Amino acid sequence: MQALRLAAGDPGPLQQSGVSCGPACLTVARMMISPGLTRWILYGLGPRGEHDSRPTSARFAEHEQQVLARTNSVMPSPGALQAPWPRALGMPPWGAQSELENGAALPGTCYAITLLRHLTSEALEDTVRRLLGRLDVGMPMLLYVGSPSLPRHVTLAFVGEQGQRPTLYDPGCGRVGAFPAAALVQRRLGLSGWDHPWIAVHPAGPAPVRNGADVFAAMRGRMTSPVADCSGLSNLGQGPGRGTRR
Repeated sequence: MQALRLAAGDPGPLQQSGVSCGPACLTVARMMISPGLTRWILYGLGPRGEHDSRPTSARFAEHEQQVLARTNSVMPSPGALQAPWPRALGMPPWGAQSELENGAALPGTCYAITLLRHLTSEALEDTVRRLLGRLDVGMPMLLYVGSPSLPRHVTLAFVGEQGQRPTLYDPGCGRVGAFPAAALVQRRLGLSGWDHPWIAVHPAGPAPVRNGADVFAAMRGRMTSPVADCSGLSNLGQGPGRGTRR
């Protein structure tokens, strides 16, 4: 089995708690480069042949909580320190940055944090165009959105296949669609009820030029077996629906 592939119109998983929109995005991002995690969450098949008979939603929720424990802790990875954050307030951008740099994106991809809320429409358009140009297969971006006064929800922008346009996954409703660049600049996103772009956690440099057949050449087992069936994600429709916090 290959790692998970999602495209516009595919079903996406719902976040499994009111504060796990960010961890849901990072779980999907990691599934998109990890055949093993995809096999475990969708089908309950472990690396040594073990089988988990729980619903798909239970395994997805479990991984969300594992991600949240890392992103909000004082030590997200061995030897690394960061400011801790209460889980009740969702996932902080710096924790998301660490998670992306430690397994939720292609190895060696460095990430940065850019504030969007204060930008004029012209500057926002230029910034978003630049950040979208940094996306590549296995190199996604988290977009924090919210009200005029607070960031409240996290979504995932990604390139599913080499040469495709960026796609957006919203864990609050499970929707996967084309990246809404115009709506973002107009601050009319409507992502799980939130309109205003706040923060982007994105690749720090331009996307490298890659041969599409070689993008995942270093990732074990993905070029010899079929692509994961994303229809299994329909079993993940048990969460709270609309994201209520970051």
